[in-house]
Amino acid sequence: MEVVEGGIWCGFNQHYELDYINFMIEVLKPFIEFQRSNILEGTPIRICLKRSGKMNEVIDIKKFIHFIQKTFPEIIKKEINIINSEIYSINCERDAFKALISMSIEDYKQEYINNHKIQKDPNVDYQKFIDMDWNEMDKMREFYGFTNKYNVNCTMDLQNTEYYKKRKYLNNKSTYFSQLFKFNFNKHGLIEDVLKFINNLEYVI
Repeated sequence: MEVVEGGIWCGFNQHYELDYINFMIEVLKPFIEFQRSNILEGTPIRICLKRSGKMNEVIDIKKFIHFIQKTFPEIIKKEINIINSEIYSINCERDAFKALISMSIEDYKQEYINNHKIQKDPNVDYQKFIDMDWNEMDKMREFYGFTNKYNVNCTMDLQNTEYYKKRKYLNNKSTYFSQLFKFNFNKHGLIEDVLKFINNLEYVI
């Protein structure tokens, strides 16, 4: 699930109703496709649930209400958890690398490899820092902003490091989905809200 460009502006702040509808169409695009139906179907809009590896399933309004109020919030929360887990991992990696270049290899092994009491992220490969050659070590110093080989507290402007840019990107993405979760609740918390959204789709589709 990706961030929709312009979402913070047209989705979460002041907006025209058409902006909101277009925004939701884009946000739901990986899961739901809205199509204009024919007169015989009795409704101006056809709602199609996208299914991986299968044909899209046409769903009724009741199923869409369940999706937007139950399934979609769970998808957003899962996305937030994945992003926050990645933020935690890159912070753990930086701490581990900083420890490696500020202590002996044996002390590092004792702290991060052998000591199971220390709080560690199971997704981080702590052994990889030991296996690096000098060129790789220099690249990692630059990535995290440790400019002095003998003083880990001597750092470059962190805003120019790839580590900072990656962390900022992930933080912004986490904020986006947290706001999307609240926005979805505020806009579709009531069944009548969802019905209004569906009825107004014909002005866009």
